[in-house]
Amino acid sequence: MKLPDDTHTVILQGRQRFVIKKITTLSPYIKAQIQALPEEKEEQTPNLEALMSSLKDVPCVPLELSPQIPNDITFLVRNIDKNAHLTHFICSNLNVPIEEKQKLLEINDLQQRGEKLLALLHHEIQLLELKIKFSRA
Repeated sequence: MKLPDDTHTVILQGRQRFVIKKITTLSPYIKAQIQALPEEKEEQTPNLEALMSSLKDVPCVPLELSPQIPNDITFLVRNIDKNAHLTHFICSNLNVPIEEKQKLLEINDLQQRGEKLLALLHHEIQLLELKIKFSRA
């Protein structure tokens, strides 16, 4: 999409996780040889079930506190049924630097990625609450 300031933005939706083996072309766009990563196993354990339930509830707080984010994202989060997709979606919409998002997405263990994501969400909530508190002062 071309933006008003004459820059362009691209919105991508991933279909599968992969590792870049070799960049083959840089221009006119990047091409690479990749290796697909296997689908993550989603064994439902009580810990994983509780973690994913928390991930569905916690993001709603920063989304509801942030006026820039439309309410339908909250609805989407609550209706994602695959745990890996849930972590990927929340991660991509998290207000953290891209490097931090990349680190999260590189974690192959779903439980570990979920725990790290939940910690970042709690941190984001604290920042938003402080921002609201200071804006009212």
